[in-house]
Amino acid sequence: CSVDNGGCEHQCTVDKTEEWCLCDEGYKISPSDWRKCVDVNECAVNNYQDCHTCANTFGSYRCQCRNGYELDLSTRQKCIGELCGVDYHRDCHTCVNTIGDYTCECNEYYELNSFGTKCIGENAFTGVDFHEDSHHCHNKEPGYTCGCNAGYDRDNSNNEGKYKDECSGERGPDYDRNCHTCINTVGSYTCNCSKGYELHSKGKWCIDKDECSGERGPDYDINCHTCINTVGSYTCNCTKGYELHSKGKWCIGQ
Repeated sequence: CSVDNGGCEHQCTVDKTEEWCLCDEGYKISPSDWRKCVDVNECAVNNYQDCHTCANTFGSYRCQCRNGYELDLSTRQKCIGELCGVDYHRDCHTCVNTIGDYTCECNEYYELNSFGTKCIGENAFTGVDFHEDSHHCHNKEPGYTCGCNAGYDRDNSNNEGKYKDECSGERGPDYDRNCHTCINTVGSYTCNCSKGYELHSKGKWCIDKDECSGERGPDYDINCHTCINTVGSYTCNCTKGYELHSKGKWCIGQ
């Protein structure tokens, strides 16, 4: 080491008998010549969180800072300042400073975007994020609303769908005018029908029962000679020598 610094570009050490050269901070031994030193690109090998944009220099590095920050002149290697005080996205509801950056806390019905820089609401309610009784979820700013299937009303207290009680409404507008006794069901209604009527196959109104199409005895009186259907009932034609009973449902002898 006493002669021409041992041939070393930077430092010579007497502790080694082979490859006795060392490099100053910010440099490393050249892979092609252990006597030479080459610059270390700190920006490529380290993640400097306090440095917004790292710029390599010979033997060191320096930083370039975003708006709202300033360079620490004592080291020139980190940015100082609080971005929430001067520069953050308008859709960040509550700005939270982090090391060299910021993130957001979002209000109810919003979620943080993938960059952590603003709160979004237009896609926040998918999958399991809306009420299980909401039939059709529609996002809005903020929150969501729901569309309901036929037979349901929207519960505006919490955007869920609750079934509509048609029977509590008015005959005609809310349930069929030919439904004699309305019976509410989940999401719909059905009817109880008066004597002489039966429920239509769709279950929403009552239709005349044609007793005469049935069997003598079970469906119309056994003593009704010729059954004639009427709306909600039936009457009879009687053979010669008989007359219709006053109740109109069977024939009696004269």
